[in-house]
Amino acid sequence: MRHRFYREEDDLSAILALVSASATHDGPQAGHLHQGDVVWGLFQNLSIDPTTCICLFEGEAGELRGFVWLFPPNGFGIHVNSALPTAALIVEMVQWAEAHLKATNEDGEPLRAFETPEVPSTDLRLRDALAALGYSPSGRAQYQLNLRDLASSIATSILPDGAMICPVRLDDADAIEARVALHREVWAPSRFTAAGYQRLREKPVYLPELDLVAVTAKGDLVSYCMVWWDPTTWTGEFEPVGTALSFRGRGFGKALLLDALHRLKAMGGRNAVVVVETRAEGEPARRLYEAVGFRRALQFEDWERTLL
Repeated sequence: MRHRFYREEDDLSAILALVSASATHDGPQAGHLHQGDVVWGLFQNLSIDPTTCICLFEGEAGELRGFVWLFPPNGFGIHVNSALPTAALIVEMVQWAEAHLKATNEDGEPLRAFETPEVPSTDLRLRDALAALGYSPSGRAQYQLNLRDLASSIATSILPDGAMICPVRLDDADAIEARVALHREVWAPSRFTAAGYQRLREKPVYLPELDLVAVTAKGDLVSYCMVWWDPTTWTGEFEPVGTALSFRGRGFGKALLLDALHRLKAMGGRNAVVVVETRAEGEPARRLYEAVGFRRALQFEDWERTLL
């Protein structure tokens, strides 16, 4: 097995194909990365550089078998094609990640632990491999995967009088700036910028018709959601989603989610997924997703190996 860092757009295509292959093999309820997780996670702002945080592991013919996602100073994620034998590959990837993080540690202090965040509670192959290498659950489980079957009925989207839902007007600089400003308000502090938004929109799985906003009768942009569509798995992912603080509790977020679910179903979608916080702060979001038919599928757990 050979490894190298991310270099070009062809590498992104290979990564997207790999995560789709794993989701196809194990189903959307398995908690593998969605294509939207990859694109949003790597390209949402200009401070993220895939050439330094993604290491590809390839077979003899150059086919992608897995990749490590680095989170310095001591974290990393392991992602493999679950349709292929993975045990030995996971060991090799973990050992490489540990060695790399040790060699590039610039904190001035020895690392006290290695961490691999958001391990799906149902991924027994990864959990068993990590356990054999001395890792164990840290007790932190900050996120859960929520799943919705699109075959079931979807309620009608109802907005306050005069409001509407539509894709972002990408030909209007003011509309783009308002969309960026809303994201920064919802997720403050945020590094999301107009330049980062443009980079995101240039990626192959971005669909402008699924980049949606709710607008009041006065023209105020008050809620938004970006939906990522994977035609291989017939699954859409909601990431990110948000409503302006002063407009929460008025039905805009719920109406927007329902509208997006109808759009996914019309495209032939079979499932929708969203990752939600498990902490108390995430309770309003969990209630919102439950109100439109999402149900918890699994929990993501952080694993660690103590060094000192």
